[in-house]
Order: sequence, then C-alpha cells, then structure tokens
Amino acid sequence: MDNVKNLVEEQARLWEEAKEANEKNLSENRRFKGEFDEKWGKLNNRIEDIETEIKDNSKKLDLVKSNARPVADTKEAEKSEYSDLFFKYLQLGNQQMMESDKLQLRKSYEKLVKADIRSTTDAAGGFAVPENLHDEILVNAREFSPIRNFARVITLAQGHSLKINSATQASAGWDAEGVFPATEYDPTFSQVEYTPYQVNGYVQVSREALQDIPNIQSFVIGELGEAIAKKEGQAFAIGDGSTSYGNITGLTNISGLTLTSAASATAVTVDELFDCASRLKVPYHANARFTFNRDTLFKIKQLKTADNQYLWQPNVNALGESTLIGYGYFLSNDLEDMATGKKCIFFSDFSKGFVVVDRTGLSITRLNEKNFPFVDFVMSKRVGGGTWKKEAITGIVQA
Repeated sequence: MDNVKNLVEEQARLWEEAKEANEKNLSENRRFKGEFDEKWGKLNNRIEDIETEIKDNSKKLDLVKSNARPVADTKEAEKSEYSDLFFKYLQLGNQQMMESDKLQLRKSYEKLVKADIRSTTDAAGGFAVPENLHDEILVNAREFSPIRNFARVITLAQGHSLKINSATQASAGWDAEGVFPATEYDPTFSQVEYTPYQVNGYVQVSREALQDIPNIQSFVIGELGEAIAKKEGQAFAIGDGSTSYGNITGLTNISGLTLTSAASATAVTVDELFDCASRLKVPYHANARFTFNRDTLFKIKQLKTADNQYLWQPNVNALGESTLIGYGYFLSNDLEDMATGKKCIFFSDFSKGFVVVDRTGLSITRLNEKNFPFVDFVMSKRVGGGTWKKEAITGIVQA
C-alpha cells in the first residue's frame, strides 16, 4: 500500500511539473519548442510508467485478496452461516436466540435473500428457507407432485401473475411471390394467465423434541415440504379452479379436451388406449406419456394384445422405464379411480400441455404461543399452474 501511495504522489507531482512546463511554453509563444518537447516527453513517459506500476500493484493486491478470500468460497460461507442461523431460529425461536445471532441472521437474510422474496416473507414474520434446502425440498416434492416432473415449470421472480400467448391454430397456403398471404392467413391466439397462490404447510412440535432430538429441524422442514407438495399434486390432478385448490384447474377438470369414451365405467380396452394415443396430434407424440393412479395401472396391466402379449412392458425403452403401448407413463395417485363419468387416464406431452408457475422462495414462520406448550411451524409457498395447450392433452372418460 505504501508503494502505491508513493507512486500516486510522484505521479501527481510530475503532472504538476508537466503542466507548469506547458504553461511556460505557451507564455513564451513556443520559442523553445525543442527543449519543451524533450521535457514534456520525459515527464509524461514517467507519468505513464507510474500509471502502469499502479495498475500492476493493484492487480497484485486484488490477487492477494482473492487468494485469501475467494469470492465463491466467501459466498458459500455466507450461505452456510445463514443456514446455520436459520436452524437456530427454528430450534430456539427469536426469544431464546442470542442477540448477536439474531442480528447476524437478519443481516444475512437481507444480504442473501432477494428483495422480492423478502417482501412476502417479512409480512409473515418468518425467514426464507436457505437456498440449498429450498432446492432439496423441490426435488423431494416431485414424488408427491409428479406432474411437476414433466410439465413446463416457470419460476416467477417478481410480479403476481404470468401471461403466456400461444397460437391455437396455424395455417399455410401457396401464394405468388411478393403477394401478401390471402385467405389462409387467419391464425388465432389465446392468452392464458397463471396466478400463483399461497399454500401453507403446518406442523406442530413439542418444545422438548426441539431441544432433545438431533436434527429435528431437518425433519420439520421435510414434513412441511411434503405436506405442501401433496396439496400441490392434488391441485394439478383434480383441482376445480376454486380457492380450495389455489384456483388451479387440474387435469380432470380441463374443459374442451379431445377424449376417448370408454365402453365400461370400470375398465378400458386395448383399442381404447390406442384410440386415446391416436387422438394426440403427431408433433406431441415424441415426448408424450400416460398418467393415471396406481389402481388404474393394476387394471391396465391385465390387458393383452390380440397375439396374447401383455400390453404393459417393463423397462424396455431408452429411458429405462416401463411402457404402455410403447409410451412411458408416470403415476398420479391423486387422479380418480375408474367410475362412471370419471377421467382417469391422460396422455400428453406435458411440457406443452401443462404449466407450473413457481413464485421464487419458500418461507418458514415459527409460532411460539399459538398452541402452547407446543411450537407451530408454518411453511409458505406460492404456486400456480394449469393447462397451456389443450391440443397437447388427450384422455379417456369412463362410460
């Protein structure tokens, strides 16, 4: 630092000397141009050399700082500290936390958590779930909200809703060169709006358990994440668009789908499954798959083709998953059992047919007094979703 300071001072002094030389040269009407040019050159060469030395010293200083506290490692350390303090908050609550820990938790929270997430978390009086736990919760949620695995998932960083424009009809026609498209030019568009609504998970824990059971905080977070995922999965499957399902319209209540009508109320046939698949437009077949609940799968597994081969085949495609008439499938156990008028089987390229909209961030609030002597924990998440392109979804409706 002293070396840089000396260089800066020397550069300033030389620049003052150079300015004085130039002023003198001007006042003398450049009568001593050669002498001035030589002095000017020497002074400014030295000034530029000093500039280079200052930059080199600054680079060396930055390198030393970088080696001492790498940016990436520092960031990870800050995240780790926030995570540790967050767990303390869950275990002890604000009242029992050390004042220094509370201040550092708030400081880390404001530094690491984006303002748009804090705006929703602060209102609830809790803290945002640490980033690593947030990601872990979403991964675990896929078991209970399976449509999320295959739908188009969009994360909304700000704002309260998402609007997507999609062409519902496209056409083509032959036209002469230079002629504006004629009658065939009549595309139509629809705009779908998705508004994430808040879903809360609740769990109640004894104060003794919080103090005595190792890693109880992870258990609490896992239980809360699972509860929210189950609610979400239910809404994506059978939501009726009401507030009871976060205003989400699930698969069974999407209107206007092209469906195959089953002849029975409690069974499907091989032909009906093939008919269902054939109703999906060809461009969506490459990524299409079936979904149904476990009971429906058990019935489908009994079906055979005309040559006495079972329709369901285990682990035969490139993805290492079982197939049904050559397509993969996944279980959505919230879908209804086969019964009169029920829609129990769907076939879709879900990445085109269904959208999941996540609002960034998860928060947890600890309620100390609500159900004393127990402690209540509330996890809050904002999520929305629904159909995107209806033509990318087909299904079977029972008689």
